[in-house]
Amino acid sequence: MAESNVMDMADRTVSDMAQRNVIDAVTYRQVLSHYPTGVSVITSADADGSPAAGMVVGTFTSVSIDPPLVAFLPDKNSTSWPLIAETGRFCVNVLSTEQETLCRKFSARGGDKFDGVAWHRSPSGMPVLDGVITWVDCRIEQIVESGDHYIVVGRVLDLAVTSDALPLTFHRGTFGQVAPMDPHTNDDEARQLELQRLAAQIFRPGRATEFADEVGALARLYADGYSHLPESRSELIVTILTEYLEHLVAAYSRSVAGATGATGGFTALVRATLEVNRDHRAAAVLYQNERQSLVDVDTTHLRQFERQMQASWVAMIERGQRDGVFQHEADSTLTYFLVRDALFLAARWFRPEGRLSLDDVQRQAESLFLKGLAVQAPRA
Repeated sequence: MAESNVMDMADRTVSDMAQRNVIDAVTYRQVLSHYPTGVSVITSADADGSPAAGMVVGTFTSVSIDPPLVAFLPDKNSTSWPLIAETGRFCVNVLSTEQETLCRKFSARGGDKFDGVAWHRSPSGMPVLDGVITWVDCRIEQIVESGDHYIVVGRVLDLAVTSDALPLTFHRGTFGQVAPMDPHTNDDEARQLELQRLAAQIFRPGRATEFADEVGALARLYADGYSHLPESRSELIVTILTEYLEHLVAAYSRSVAGATGATGGFTALVRATLEVNRDHRAAAVLYQNERQSLVDVDTTHLRQFERQMQASWVAMIERGQRDGVFQHEADSTLTYFLVRDALFLAARWFRPEGRLSLDDVQRQAESLFLKGLAVQAPRA
């Protein structure tokens, strides 16, 4: 059976399953609340150094070491996220178990969230809340839409550990903490200690009113979407790379539309690759580093764009072979992979402020590739 027919059948099957299994929001939240998340406050500053906004998230995650990338997922209905997005920068403040009150303050809608809050500036001027465990200073690298949230990828500019306190967590609708297990304690003892700790937190004498207030505050957090959990690391990478390749394929389509001849089309593809990789450098490097490791997640859409990308190059190379301008001996698929890898490597070292401009890189790349592909004129 042809691959396209198999993929069409798979797509229809997934669509039918999705129609039969509509997941309601209450069930979704109840099930996913069993997975604990860390609690962080995302902050940013105006050009004059004043705090621009602060928002609580439970979706902060690492993405890549090379380049250093992290991400968080703000709700599309968030009123704080547009203020942070406008600055182009953000700082992740990882809260400790002593900062529940601070968390509730930054979770509230409206008002000056920094009023009465002690904070200081990172080396680059981002607000770092006093008492946090760690902070991570970032520049916004990429924003991807995903359902009712955005995936915001940030390039790490600076970071530090400022406390050895235990981190604040959110689990099954309540705050908690990460309690490292003693490796010498057996499982039964560990479970008993955990039960004792939870019971001591819940059943404290004389706290009925305060407990009711806390439940109400937590319910409001829950209703505001605070319990939304991040995708797995692999799913997050697939989403970022799929959006990146979609940009690349669209750029290929536009660039070859007005190209003249196979040589002009080949040149247009070189230019489009370099421009997209310049604008999405982190995604280009992430593609090189992580693509082959994505074996535990569905990559169907990613592979679709990869096939389209390859088809654009192979069609142009084979067109040049038919027109007699490219060597017939050159394998079109092998040539594509050699050219692609060479152009993608440029994303690692190219800098707009560097010695070579994008035009310089393009001209040199074209010269090298076309010399190898072009039909050599016979010697006299």
